[in-house]
Amino acid sequence: MIPIFALAFLFPIIGNLRPDLVSFLPSLRQYAGNWASATWAMRPGVEERLSDLPLVTNLTDQLVAMKYEPNDAEMTLQKLLGWRGMHSQGRGLYSLLLDHLDDLNSRTVREGEFVCNTVLGWNFGDGHLHDDRMVAAVQRRLQLAPGDLVVMYVESQPIHKKTQEYRVIDAALGVVERGTWNVADCIEEQPWLPNGPVPLKVSWTADGYVRQETLTLVRNQVDEQKQKQEQQA
Repeated sequence: MIPIFALAFLFPIIGNLRPDLVSFLPSLRQYAGNWASATWAMRPGVEERLSDLPLVTNLTDQLVAMKYEPNDAEMTLQKLLGWRGMHSQGRGLYSLLLDHLDDLNSRTVREGEFVCNTVLGWNFGDGHLHDDRMVAAVQRRLQLAPGDLVVMYVESQPIHKKTQEYRVIDAALGVVERGTWNVADCIEEQPWLPNGPVPLKVSWTADGYVRQETLTLVRNQVDEQKQKQEQQA
């Protein structure tokens, strides 16, 4: 029994100091204010391709199969984004979307926790289940182009820090940026960010990566090359 009690005390201690190492469940962080989360931003047609994964039907098609009209299905899924915006980390994630993607209005944006439900078939709200490792697994199967799928991911706030660490993940390129935001800045903002994105402090950027540019330029180059190949054929 002693080892069991030791683990019961050890997990919350480690999980609150290094939340990246332990699930928020044994860390007892269920109501700690924030936890690991993600938001997926997909170019047109990418969400439909998720159905090419084994035993997966994308979120929209699932709702349509339940007799939702397509617009009603989209509205239902957008409510999940509103729900995430009620949490402080949601405001940070949406700030990342605004700062990094100049084509955001043309993308399909989904709450990562529910994408995890679809792709893995299970989740319990733990962002560690749908971090860059799962994105890499999706990429191995779908072979998406750069910029097709961009995931904004954030880790839980350690108990001794005032910041959360984020990373920007492109399915084809991997992690392209790391940084932090102050949790207090997110708490002070409204969910719809009326004052614009919260301040983000960049700690690392992949070589050659430029916000509002790289992902779009790379994708445009791929599209242009594809068009030339089709014309030559």
